[in-house]
Amino acid sequence: NKFYCPNNLVISVAGNIKITKVILQVEKYLKTMEKGEVNNYLPAKDDQKNTQIGIKFKKSNQTHLSFGFPGISRLDPDKYSADLLDIILGSGLSSRLFQKIRVKKNLAYDIHSFIQYFNDISSFNVYAGIDSSKLRETIQTILEELNKIKDDNLKEDELNRAKEMYKGALSLSLESTLSRAFWLGNRILLYGRPSTFNEIREKIEEVKVKDVQK
Repeated sequence: NKFYCPNNLVISVAGNIKITKVILQVEKYLKTMEKGEVNNYLPAKDDQKNTQIGIKFKKSNQTHLSFGFPGISRLDPDKYSADLLDIILGSGLSSRLFQKIRVKKNLAYDIHSFIQYFNDISSFNVYAGIDSSKLRETIQTILEELNKIKDDNLKEDELNRAKEMYKGALSLSLESTLSRAFWLGNRILLYGRPSTFNEIREKIEEVKVKDVQK
């Protein structure tokens, strides 16, 4: 009960339901749940001044390489720009990192990017599983691709393809009633209100090339 109490609990239900029956079930199983004080998260600290490198040695022909960068919070209006940057750089077989590092240069077994969002910060990550002998070239190529985005190398048609991938993946993720219930509960719990697919689609469409590059 230290972290889970009625004060921060959301019951999300979707499908062919009768609201009266849902209310009866909630009261039946949760009426004895005691109210408590909601524990807040510890705010992120940005104490890093220089690039940090962590190395763990292990007898293996394969190296696991990870880049991590501090990013914006899940509540930042630029979240959709960051998501599109993630898609362009490292999500899927057509992404820049996959095409350059896996397909063209054959440097990695696996290469992708991902974002971990929190209330006040996020981490933008690039992961590569590579042959240890190709470590230096892989690092150099990843950095080159990151700088290309920043140096006005992103075109409108590439951004539009990323938008279509984003909207398509979101649409597919909401096809089942279970996933829709999770979606509504997540939005209320983390953002304070439910959001429709059309609302998110509009925000995705509003993103410009300059928004991704900043």
